Amino acid sequence: MTDKKAEEDYFTDHVLKNRMKALDNCNEFQRIFGIRLKPYWDGNILGFDVIKFDEWLEVPEDISTMEHIKVKFGQDGCDIINKLLA
Repeated sequence: MTDKKAEEDYFTDHVLKNRMKALDNCNEFQRIFGIRLKPYWDGNILGFDVIKFDEWLEVPEDISTMEHIKVKFGQDGCDIINKLLA
């Protein structure tokens, strides 16, 4: 296998994995946060846009994003974000 072919295969696998991640988690994300995942999913190459989501959350400066999610949305909120970032 050529290096170019290996790179193309890696890219294709990455895109497909991100697409499946979005599809597998979109309903749970909406159930937990009450909003759709799509505005925070930056295509199938980059995946979850945590900065944009953090802005929607309006996280206070004295607390981490995950702490804020846990307080406001419970452990399920933390778990879904970890899945999206994995």
